Amino acid sequence: MTGLSNMEEKLNSFGRKAPWLLEDRLRGNGARYVKARLPLMPFITVDRNLHTGQNPASSARLAARLLEALGAPPARQRRSSGRARDRAPGARDPGPGLVRGLGYLLLIIGAGSGPTALRAVGPRAVGVSSRTRVGAQLNVAAQQFPHPQQDTCGHAEGVGDPVQEALGEVAVARLALAEGDVAHAAAHVAGALFHEPALPEAHELLRELAALDPAGGTGLYGPDEHGGMFAGSAAALAHLNAATGDVDRAVSGLLQVAVSEPDRPWGASAPWLVPGLAARLDPDAFAVDVMQAAQTLDRTLGDERLSAMGPFAELTRAMTAAHPEHGVLLWASAAFMRRLGAFDEAVDWASLAWTLEQSKPAAAVLGGVWRRMGREADTVELWTSVLRDHPDDVEMHVDLGELLARMGRFDEAEEWIERGLAIDPAHPTAGPAVHGVRWARDHDVAHLVALADHLRAHPDHPYALHLLTGACEGTWLRHVPLPTEAVTKLLPVLVEKGTPGDAEGIRFDVSALEVPSAVRAVHLLYPRLGVTVQSVREPDMRVPLRAGKYAVWSYPSGETQARPVPGPPAPQVAAAVAGVAGPAWTHPAAAYDQAVLLAGCPLGDLLGALVHPPAVPEATADGLPLGREHAALWLRIVQVWACLGIAHHKADEPWEGSVRREVLVDLAFGPEDWVSDAALFALVATAWLVPDVRDDVAELVGNRFLDAVKATQTREVSVLSSLADLVLATPSMPPALRDLARRCRDAEDGEPEHTSGRVQAQPEPDRPQRRSLFSRWRRGSRGDRSRS
Repeated sequence: MTGLSNMEEKLNSFGRKAPWLLEDRLRGNGARYVKARLPLMPFITVDRNLHTGQNPASSARLAARLLEALGAPPARQRRSSGRARDRAPGARDPGPGLVRGLGYLLLIIGAGSGPTALRAVGPRAVGVSSRTRVGAQLNVAAQQFPHPQQDTCGHAEGVGDPVQEALGEVAVARLALAEGDVAHAAAHVAGALFHEPALPEAHELLRELAALDPAGGTGLYGPDEHGGMFAGSAAALAHLNAATGDVDRAVSGLLQVAVSEPDRPWGASAPWLVPGLAARLDPDAFAVDVMQAAQTLDRTLGDERLSAMGPFAELTRAMTAAHPEHGVLLWASAAFMRRLGAFDEAVDWASLAWTLEQSKPAAAVLGGVWRRMGREADTVELWTSVLRDHPDDVEMHVDLGELLARMGRFDEAEEWIERGLAIDPAHPTAGPAVHGVRWARDHDVAHLVALADHLRAHPDHPYALHLLTGACEGTWLRHVPLPTEAVTKLLPVLVEKGTPGDAEGIRFDVSALEVPSAVRAVHLLYPRLGVTVQSVREPDMRVPLRAGKYAVWSYPSGETQARPVPGPPAPQVAAAVAGVAGPAWTHPAAAYDQAVLLAGCPLGDLLGALVHPPAVPEATADGLPLGREHAALWLRIVQVWACLGIAHHKADEPWEGSVRREVLVDLAFGPEDWVSDAALFALVATAWLVPDVRDDVAELVGNRFLDAVKATQTREVSVLSSLADLVLATPSMPPALRDLARRCRDAEDGEPEHTSGRVQAQPEPDRPQRRSLFSRWRRGSRGDRSRS
């Protein structure tokens, strides 16, 4: 959520007298507080049904978003949402230049609360004098909130030409300085340095500010109440520290800024940052600085960013040359240079560090560099020897296990990680890692479900989310299936030609009956389009596989055009579905959780949304741009989320006999359609979270898939590959069915169209065999599932 920020409070003379500040109180009470890059600018954020605006300037945008959530007409939304929505996608606001009027310039006062907050743990990073050399732990706010400088509509706030933005900041700083407000002037110099680190005008004004302060200006910049510091302020402080002779703190501060914002030339903006500085630097402090820089960078930078780090690399080389027997400095510098792609130097320094001190960090860095260079066998030998001497190092057990897994040695990998897990069963990395290795070995979705279970039990273990997000790829694990039916390929052609929706005389022939949702998607845009079906092949896809109470399609006797059964949903329900509908999710359990926003929607309205979707938006809830030509994909997306909403209907009812189960099963086994696999996915997502329903859901999904496999012996089944992917995403699925699903997917891969009979060679168990297959697997696998 958001609200008035500390900086905005302080810009108000009354706010400075307040006994407490809203931002502090929200954070202190556990809220995930976010704010705009610049104070006083419009900014809103939405978390499910909670809509919040940061300040009075946000009121119009917040009102527009609330109207949108309540289903207001699009034209009204556009009128209410402000100038930002009227810009073309990707357009940039013009920079303010030197003077755009004091009213506009006041909007950018206080840039010290910008998008990159450096969270400092340890006094050196926040400007407190100390010789203990406690390392500064960098925590970039943007890593937790990927785009805090954007509102929920995706429009950047205050972004323009960097030089013009920087000059505008300098202009405001000079206005503030002329009025004697040195603090505000300093804040805007910091803003200028953030936009353009080497801007001469900013550095000149910084020197003027330093001359006004007996301490050389270092008291002008410091951490906020939470220990964070704006990147521009940290850079300004680094330059001032260098001017006063405190080169250790200067290098530390500027390096932190550089690794948090590697796209900007921070090093090149500092003429004092030269290799000769090595003679004046404390090697212990510098080792801490480069080690933390390596941790912040986390991975090797791309070529475009390496040049910006050049001055720091040269200084690191000078430091290792000046202190060739300082083991910690050597391996820390090796870790840093590895991130910069200097592998030869990294190997040399890490090898020397290992020779000098035989420490675990030196071994970890040396092995990491070797692994990056393809010397996995050398790394395994090194880390195995270290674990003989340090058998309680859980992290190295995990590192070695994951390395062996990448080498395809899965059983050894699992054994090493389980040894570490035995040492510390609550270790935040070892628990998730063992599931990750098992998934890499056999691609059984049970291991992904175990990761999801681990994450739910331990939400403070981010490695579990990292592994789960990386592993969930492909249809249903990560995203909805794409429409493949022939009639859907007509949409882009008609839209591209500018065909009006009420055009007469357009007819389309299909050789065989297609799923009704595909035809519906085209008719939503072109209701007069004629579709002629040349044949209806057996088994007749119009006939439900099971008799049921709930249906969304009906075929009048002898007709090939399906008619919707439910009426359109209420406008507020349509808006609610559109508000959560997106083509992708991090993992199925997350999709289920997100759909809880639809739990209060009436069942009849959710059923109506399956065949009467909201109008195609300009973009989905997660930002995917859409157009009229994507109407079929949009219907696919809406059906998935409407079914996920049904999965939350009367969730307090016991699963067996519940309305939500009955509805989803009826839809799954109704006429062959996209609704069928959307309903099955809702069942699968439920099974990811509720162990007690997994066997039931596996049997339902498996039987529906086998029906489709049998149908391919005589006709095309366009949803077969989607159903196969559902089988592979379902917990507790019998191995025989998983194998059959993989063979179906292998047969589909690389094929542009579905063709009947492609899986005819696969044996199709009859109904008694199918039931016994499930029951045998249940009896024989409970122990295996409990171990995984």
